Amino acid sequence: MRKISHRQGTLSASDDGYRQDLTTWGVPAIGKDHAFACAVSIPAAKSTWPAGVDTRRGDRARPSRSSSWIRSTVGVLAAGAGVAAAGYAAYASVTWYRYGHVPRAEADERDELLDRFMPDYEVVERHSIRVAAPAALTLAAAREQDLLRLPLVRAIFKAREMAMGAAPDNRARPQELLAEMLSLGWGVLAEAPGREIVVGAVTKPWEPNVTFHSLPPEEFAAFCQPGFVKIAWTLRADPIAPNSSTFRTETRALATDPIGRILFRRYWAFASPGIALIRWLSLRPLRREAERRACTEFIDEPHRRTGPSSRSPSP
Repeated sequence: MRKISHRQGTLSASDDGYRQDLTTWGVPAIGKDHAFACAVSIPAAKSTWPAGVDTRRGDRARPSRSSSWIRSTVGVLAAGAGVAAAGYAAYASVTWYRYGHVPRAEADERDELLDRFMPDYEVVERHSIRVAAPAALTLAAAREQDLLRLPLVRAIFKAREMAMGAAPDNRARPQELLAEMLSLGWGVLAEAPGREIVVGAVTKPWEPNVTFHSLPPEEFAAFCQPGFVKIAWTLRADPIAPNSSTFRTETRALATDPIGRILFRRYWAFASPGIALIRWLSLRPLRREAERRACTEFIDEPHRRTGPSSRSPSP
């Protein structure tokens, strides 16, 4: 056996097997009389290979799948964060520009009950969804929904808390939406049983730890103390047919003076994307719950009419 040596390693070649060995090193198979030329060319070829090459096997090192997956995931997350930030900035800019220019309500969106307490307003949010359930069941599900059950809603509230430097509110509160809002200081302004409820308060929403103050219904519309914002919102179910309805929720707000308007406009541009997202996120879970209740009621109805089946006493 002959040995061809160089400073980076030793290549073994036999009379019968040196062609395969040299090919493994990346050198074309040639006659054995040219072995010296192979020995000279090997270091140059090897020096161009990337780190991690096993020269004994000639296998090129490949990046691990886990590291590639991590890089891909980080890239996707970074791109998603960039898109989300751009979307948020665009929405906030449009909200700032359109402050005070509220869109007109469509014919089916008009709310005479809400108009009694806030006929004029500077911002408005309207959301709706069709539900395969009677109006009364839909409204009941809306009043009792648990918004904080949704992870993204909790994240939005936490983001506001961190951005505003607010102290966490760790007091125990009801889970149902309406009961929780009343515990925070909101008050019921009007109610049409089985159809709609109007809730309102005055507040300074730009404060880190915001406080809501309820007012008697007869005082709400005329309230004009400087430095506040009046906010009223509704839960409403419009019947379409005996077993279907449209759920609607609308939020209106009005600053009571120019200083409050400046502060609120700035805050609304910052917070309205999250507020609108919370409203939108609540719609589908509400529909599922209302339709579940309607299905349960439909199944139980024959049983309530006939009563429990009679059974013969055991002998």
